[in-house]
Amino acid sequence: MDPFDPAALGRCVAFTRGVALVTIAVAALALVGWAVDLDALTHGLSGTGVMKPLSAVAFLCTGVALLLRQGSTEDQTGIRRGIAHALASTAVLIGVVTLIEYGWPADFGVDALLFRDSVIATNLPHPGRMTPAAAIGFTGLGAAILLLDRRVGRLWPAQIATIVPGIAGLVGFLGYLYGPQSLLNVTAFSSMAIHTSALFLAMSSATLFARPRVGFPRPIMSRFTGGLLARRILPLAIVLPFFFGWLRLWGERAGLYDTAFGVSIFASSNITIFVLLVWIAATRLNRTDSARHAATERLRANEARSRALYEHAVDLILTIDAEGLIRFVNPSAQWRLRIPADAAGTPLEPVRLESLIETHDRERLRRAIEHTIAAKDDAALPIDFRVPREGAEPLLFDALARNLLRNGDVAAILINARDVTSQRREEADRRKVEARFLNQLRESQKMQALGTLAGGIAHDFNNILAAISGNLQLAREDVGCNEPVQRNLAEIRRATDRATDLVRRILAFARRQEPVTRVIDLRDIVTEAIELLRATLPSRIELVSAIAPDLPKATADATQLLQVVMNLGTNAAHAIGTASGQIEITLAGVSVDAEFAKSVPELSEGHYVRLSVWDSGCGIEPATLPHIFEPFFTTKPLGQGTGLGLSVVDGIVRNHFGAVSVYSEVGKGTVLHVYLPAITESVIIAPPAALEPPRGNNQHIMYVDDEEALAWLAHRFLERLGYRVSSFTDPRQALEIFANAPHDFAAVVTDLAMPGLSGPQLAERMLAIRADIPVILTSGYVTSDDVAEARRIGVRDVLLKPNSIEELAMTLHRTLHVELASTS
Repeated sequence: MDPFDPAALGRCVAFTRGVALVTIAVAALALVGWAVDLDALTHGLSGTGVMKPLSAVAFLCTGVALLLRQGSTEDQTGIRRGIAHALASTAVLIGVVTLIEYGWPADFGVDALLFRDSVIATNLPHPGRMTPAAAIGFTGLGAAILLLDRRVGRLWPAQIATIVPGIAGLVGFLGYLYGPQSLLNVTAFSSMAIHTSALFLAMSSATLFARPRVGFPRPIMSRFTGGLLARRILPLAIVLPFFFGWLRLWGERAGLYDTAFGVSIFASSNITIFVLLVWIAATRLNRTDSARHAATERLRANEARSRALYEHAVDLILTIDAEGLIRFVNPSAQWRLRIPADAAGTPLEPVRLESLIETHDRERLRRAIEHTIAAKDDAALPIDFRVPREGAEPLLFDALARNLLRNGDVAAILINARDVTSQRREEADRRKVEARFLNQLRESQKMQALGTLAGGIAHDFNNILAAISGNLQLAREDVGCNEPVQRNLAEIRRATDRATDLVRRILAFARRQEPVTRVIDLRDIVTEAIELLRATLPSRIELVSAIAPDLPKATADATQLLQVVMNLGTNAAHAIGTASGQIEITLAGVSVDAEFAKSVPELSEGHYVRLSVWDSGCGIEPATLPHIFEPFFTTKPLGQGTGLGLSVVDGIVRNHFGAVSVYSEVGKGTVLHVYLPAITESVIIAPPAALEPPRGNNQHIMYVDDEEALAWLAHRFLERLGYRVSSFTDPRQALEIFANAPHDFAAVVTDLAMPGLSGPQLAERMLAIRADIPVILTSGYVTSDDVAEARRIGVRDVLLKPNSIEELAMTLHRTLHVELASTS
């Protein structure tokens, strides 16, 4: 910590610079006074001595020299220092020459070098010569500036030299202040001017405080109590005696009192001054001592608190000095590292390290301590080590080694170690959980990617199925009911239905098709599935079922759940293979608690309906078990399985906010549990009765689809139902026709995904032309986002391909009926 007061140092710099500038200004004005013969500039006060030209020159030299030398010596260049020394030497030379002229006696004529005529006009002997006191003062002042940074032992010659001009100026100033002529006239023909005396006093003080960090000013500049007292008391101790001395003489000369009374006043005033100064010093010292005592008490309290924290800390805390000796060990370190309580002052030897720390950590710890000491800073160095335990895993410690510095040197090393065994174990467990979660995330992303692919395939395949199904229906209407070809058309119809069901399964796997859910009794679904399975399974497989009588209902899509039961039953039959076996299907209500929910991913607490399908087949290998729900994964030979069965089941169950679990043993069989959320109350909504497709009334319909076969098929269907139809395969052409005659059309039916201009874009532009035109979107692949976007644009309805002609006719009739009602 810097022992000096920064503010006081700053004031010293400002004082030195200010005095030098004032000295330069006064000397320059005196020279101007001699040049223009102006007494006010040369005398200072009327009737007093004059500042001689050489005195003004000497003051000018010393003022500039001090101005150049003020400030830090590191900031002064050699040229700057050389100029200052030359000017100071000039002042010394002027003083020495003048003293020689007085003491020889001799006359070198230097007093008449400047302003000779003005000087001679004073009619004084040696009129231009300065007083001996001034010559002594300039000699001392110049020498002080020359010796400003010199040191002899513990003495600073420059500060001693400043006493000479200080005394010279003080004597002359007191002469003017108190009036004794003996102080003014050192000889019969010379006297020191008042501004000469004042400049000597100021320059002496400024030179003394030009280097405030050394010598006499050092204690005054201290930031502690002594320096503060000195800065407060010294100005009073100097100024007040001057003032009271002048006040005494003024009273005596004015006849207010005699000499004895004046001496009494002066003595009493000085006593009062010194008593006051002593009282101020005592008060300040008492305040400082009280503050120091309070700080000492706080320090002791902090030390006691710190020691208590160290002693009761769970962390291991050791202090080792630079020689390797133990200085402090807290109880936790004594217990964990088996260090005795009296280990203070003993070395932390390698033998002790071998008993405390595992072999492969010792050398690394020793190097870390050596590196910390060599760094010589207080930066913390992280280290870690293990402490062996009998019959258990070693304890793991994270530690920080930090130097404790004193005056820039390493006094000791503080080692703070924390037991992180449990934390590391928890981190390892957390990493395992995170790895498992990342694996599940990767699987989810893979499923999402495959789902997107499946959705795209389903979209294109639906267009094909729509063309096949529509043309098939037209063909069946065009031929008679008793024609032999009707049987062939019926087989094509069944194949189309199977293909449609396959697309529906792909969409269920893709989880892009929103289920049509309602409150249902699952026993009806399972019973229907069991009957279908009995008809398809070979007789060697025994199919048994068990359905709980108090089964709760669930909200689900009946078609998709039927598919789940059929897929699980078929998968169980494949597991049994060609051997005899048994399949058991059970349905019951269960309650899942928090503990059981942890064992099944995506299962939470609550009430569920559990569908279980058990088979006595070959079981599943442990390595295969994690992959059974992956799409297209199968262990069957080529051509005997698609690998979509269980993946479709998983997709449907997840879509119903349920979960699937599996348990299998090789050679003993497999059981799959499907958990569906149960409900306690239900509202059964009866399905609407089938209606004949309504006919149109010669309304003009625009049909847009980039598939030419679908556009042609819809054209023929709608014309048979009584509509006028304009079909387009290019959406931009359709938009152009519509823009030319927007009121010629009663409704627009457009495909969702088309090149160049999508269905929503086409609808938005048509609605911008005619806001009341009914628009219907059709697509083989519709997401909830597509539906939301269509509703935002203003589309009336969205149909999913392959839609029947009855569904399209009903939608058109409903849309046109609403449009007619709104315009009537």
